[in-house]
Amino acid sequence: MKLKELFATVATNPAFEGFITTDQVVLAVDITEAQNADVDDFEVAYMGFTDRSSSLNPKEKTSSYYYHGESSMKTGNQRTIDFKAERYKGDPFQDFVTSFEMKYAKGQKSIVRYAYLDVLTGQGELGKGTLIMSDDGSGAPEENLSIGGSIKKSGEDPAKLEYMGFGGYALTKEQPADWSTAYASYFVRSDGRFTAVTGDTAPEWAEGKYYSKTADTDKSGV
Repeated sequence: MKLKELFATVATNPAFEGFITTDQVVLAVDITEAQNADVDDFEVAYMGFTDRSSSLNPKEKTSSYYYHGESSMKTGNQRTIDFKAERYKGDPFQDFVTSFEMKYAKGQKSIVRYAYLDVLTGQGELGKGTLIMSDDGSGAPEENLSIGGSIKKSGEDPAKLEYMGFGGYALTKEQPADWSTAYASYFVRSDGRFTAVTGDTAPEWAEGKYYSKTADTDKSGV
């Protein structure tokens, strides 16, 4: 399942207040060979997953100063996201991480782009990490096959992600009657966000590109 499918009717709310459950947190990865997919097309860790946990391993440097004693300064952070699942053939995320190519990938070929966020606010992070599969098939007789692995940050720190669900927006299928005069009230979408159409004049309308706002929203999350 792609992120855009998971969020097809969800209206994310950055101002949400309340508890967030583990089911409302999403991990998704870019499974394309070129690693250049739009965030909307990232594949979600969706089918058969039994555990997904994230951790931060902060790095620090401690120095001693005259008159002030020891002082610690944070110098970095290592993000790790662990996952476990019961093997489900046909789930794009699982098929990708358990593929021969990814299990034995080394160096740059083992690095994937990932998104980690909650479905209520859409807030999270977008980064790159090394995919490490530690279990590609285990279990007792007659049990479902288990798999497990992790994604560990590689290179620069993740970027802040403010993903917007599709709830409240509708894709225009025909050129609106007011397009030439009210084009600025329509939206385009890229990397998980809607932005208003800009320009001094109306751009040429294209099917499957522009969205309008609608009152029909689902703010219940996933």
